[in-house]
Amino acid sequence: MAWLLVIVLVVLGLPCERFVAAADAPEVSEGQVKAAFLINFPKYVDWPEGTFPETNSPIVIGVLGETGLDGDLQKMIKGKSVMGHPLVFKRVAAGEELAGGSHVLFIDGATVQRAPDILSKLSAEKVLTVGDSENFLDRGGVIRLAKRDRKIRLEVSLASATQAHLKISSKLLSVADVVLGRPGDEKERR
Repeated sequence: MAWLLVIVLVVLGLPCERFVAAADAPEVSEGQVKAAFLINFPKYVDWPEGTFPETNSPIVIGVLGETGLDGDLQKMIKGKSVMGHPLVFKRVAAGEELAGGSHVLFIDGATVQRAPDILSKLSAEKVLTVGDSENFLDRGGVIRLAKRDRKIRLEVSLASATQAHLKISSKLLSVADVVLGRPGDEKERR
């Protein structure tokens, strides 16, 4: 698992000197990289006061759609916590009430295409929505995991984050390829 941590640390631009030996690790699947992002995003997002009733209330990471992420997430999430909040995996069924069930919700591309109202229903619900479909940010998603040059790259919509009452850390924004909604910028690309 050290190799997975190296990948996430490098992508987020954080120090990883003690994990350099993991560079020779076997290749990582796309699902493992996406799962690693999902369990690390809570470190770089501030939810509004009152979102977590207790200081040790869990952060629920949900998955909606047939993504193939369930197994990777369940393995990686086991025993992990962020700032005293244990991470918990939740499989979200189609048609299930979405609001209030997850703090981070990955929505697969096919699900968003079939039910475009999902993101609009979640827009003000204090949920960090993450997806990988081409028009995910245009539909109101907060973070898109875009595949480019055999790598997973980040795209962030600050307007959608603000509407969901979430604050995205500048550390996360600094490694995003695309940030929509920066003050004074219509769109920033790197």
